[in-house]
Amino acid sequence: MTMPRREDPRLLTGRGCFIDDLLPVGTAHSVVYRSPIAHGRIQTLGLEAARSVPGVLAVYTQSHLDANSGGPLRARTSVTSSDGQAMIEPERSVLARDMVKYVGHPVAFIVGETLQAALDGVDAIDAVYGDLPTVIGCEAALAKAAPAIWPQAPDNVSFRWELGNGDAAETAIANADHVVRLTVHHPRLVVAPVEPRGALGQHDPETGRFTLTTPSQGTVALRAAMAESLGCAEEQVRVLTQDVGGSFAVKIWPYPEQVLCLFAARDLDRPVKWIATRSETTLCDAQGRGRVDHATLALDDSGRILAFRVDAVGDLGAYLNSRSTVDLHRRRLPHLRSQLPDSSAALSCPRRLHQRAANRRLSRRR
Repeated sequence: MTMPRREDPRLLTGRGCFIDDLLPVGTAHSVVYRSPIAHGRIQTLGLEAARSVPGVLAVYTQSHLDANSGGPLRARTSVTSSDGQAMIEPERSVLARDMVKYVGHPVAFIVGETLQAALDGVDAIDAVYGDLPTVIGCEAALAKAAPAIWPQAPDNVSFRWELGNGDAAETAIANADHVVRLTVHHPRLVVAPVEPRGALGQHDPETGRFTLTTPSQGTVALRAAMAESLGCAEEQVRVLTQDVGGSFAVKIWPYPEQVLCLFAARDLDRPVKWIATRSETTLCDAQGRGRVDHATLALDDSGRILAFRVDAVGDLGAYLNSRSTVDLHRRRLPHLRSQLPDSSAALSCPRRLHQRAANRRLSRRR
């Protein structure tokens, strides 16, 4: 017996409530000014012309958040390398300070009486960047001559992680009747749900409480991340999610724009709204895949699997994802060895990693 879907009539008759349907009285509109280059130093950032645009209420940079005890966005899950060393996690400020690390990196946040005023403010920003070397793709990031994207990770590796009984797997592969090897390239992918990301920030000056309304797949982790980045207690933050026009995991993570809407709402004492454009969805949403798997399958004469080894390189992007760093799907095998050196590459956004495709393709080739 199937469970009745009580939400369908409301959604199919246009009575849903999505983030862009919300417009409280006095809502201001916002736009993010983003880096046009993949890796570079911000040499000058001219904002005075933007602040003087009619209808522009405020132009924020990271210095404003720093002055209010704001914290960085960070990975909510830590990974320890096989040698016991903690993963290298570059600090991810809400807005760029003096460096940009990927195309679309948020640099300034412009709030206007209208969306057009905020867009005009973005157009008035005069910025000069000094280009730095870039790395495209995780394999290129591991090359000996690759430039270091972060000084604390000179080899562009965040962590090296291993799972399984490696010695037994190597012995089984060496003695197997049949060995199949396959390299699988998982290209980057843009999730692109029908409804783009968005946020509505509100602040109550009497209680000091923040309210973030945003499409998500869970509000608890978002609440903790918002409190940390705003420098307040979790009890001071409420996160609401109405109807969600698709997510596919892209709306799980905390994002800079959510923090910025709350920060600006407190500063301006009015609701502040941000809705992503489709271009921003392509550039700035957490992306999927971006991984290379070198897989080895060992079988006996009857076709029974003896061992499975995966040597993987995963592209974590310029920063570690705010929520998780590894998502591996494992199967029960006699001997399993999975190794994962993860690199930080300049021309990619944070992403999730999957191992299932290598398993499926190897099984088809048996």
